[in-house]
Amino acid sequence: MFLSLVKERDPSEARVALTPEGVRGLVEAGHEVVVETEAGQRAGFPDSDYRAAGAQIAFSDFEAVRACDVLVKVQAPTDEELELITPDSTLVSFLHLAARKQGLLERLIGSGSTAVALELIEKQGRRPVMDPISAMGGRIAMNLVQHHLTRAGGGLGRLIAGSPGVPPVRVLVLGGGVAGLAAAQAAQAQGAQVAIVELDATRLMVLHEQLRGVVTVGASASNLSHYLQWADVVVCAVGRRGLPAPKILTTARMRSMRSGSLLVDLSIDEGGCAETSRPSASVYEAEGVRHLCVPNLASLVAQTASEALSIGTMPLLLALGRGMRRAIEKRPELLAATQVFEGTLCCPMVAKMQGGTAEDLHGLLG
Repeated sequence: MFLSLVKERDPSEARVALTPEGVRGLVEAGHEVVVETEAGQRAGFPDSDYRAAGAQIAFSDFEAVRACDVLVKVQAPTDEELELITPDSTLVSFLHLAARKQGLLERLIGSGSTAVALELIEKQGRRPVMDPISAMGGRIAMNLVQHHLTRAGGGLGRLIAGSPGVPPVRVLVLGGGVAGLAAAQAAQAQGAQVAIVELDATRLMVLHEQLRGVVTVGASASNLSHYLQWADVVVCAVGRRGLPAPKILTTARMRSMRSGSLLVDLSIDEGGCAETSRPSASVYEAEGVRHLCVPNLASLVAQTASEALSIGTMPLLLALGRGMRRAIEKRPELLAATQVFEGTLCCPMVAKMQGGTAEDLHGLLG
């Protein structure tokens, strides 16, 4: 297999999909890896580390991508990168096609290539690539919350843990998945009063066992209304795998929140959970509520996130070295994650959201 790793073009993306250690594993397995110069620079992995791991260093994306079998990256490909991909190539990256405008899907289909979405890799109820990144987002969010509650961060000057005689900050977490659990644990560790709202009854039992001292709340309109008025900080961590985030916080509900409270929308990469949410590198105010909607939070800890990505992605890349048909036999989780196969849409969920039709991948594979 000839695998290419390119430098991310998005200025806010500092992660890299493969670390030098990951490259070493691929080279030792007999594969050829070409890395675009400075691909890992912002995550703390210089070209010299990749060269020492056995990679060839290319000095342009064209040189790195041409004739590659697999292109691995973090963000969805740019138009320029898609122009370099051949119909025989396989793209492996985060795609979020159902939540994006149709243009990317059309260009992927037009390229004639195969596209695998890392966010949809799931095995035994776990997402080995996405879950560690989601957990990081929850932890990072609470670090940012403490800053934005201080005067220096534009807040009223509050300490999450409070002080003797001064109650701690009230944190409401919406959604008890991986990101929500991590955010609740981090908030509790910092001394906050924490409540977490979850729709699934089975998941509520798990949260109750794992979050001793945290109030677990069943999702209902009345409960949501009560706790939104109670909270100083609301962390949105509600998502639907592969789909846009549900708008559970309407403008009317936002108006019921405490004036000057802080909303952290961890679902902003999937469109956000609040009608007032929009991607922004800085805090903004809407309906009397301060909004923290920073996309791609894990990029703030690019080195740690890159190492986690590399660990989660490596087994898939090693499997793809056998070709897509044999890879799916070895890694069945690739079946649901393959969005486009040789220029044909094969994901019913994306087809439904984008208004197209999807072919059955089993049939396409013969």
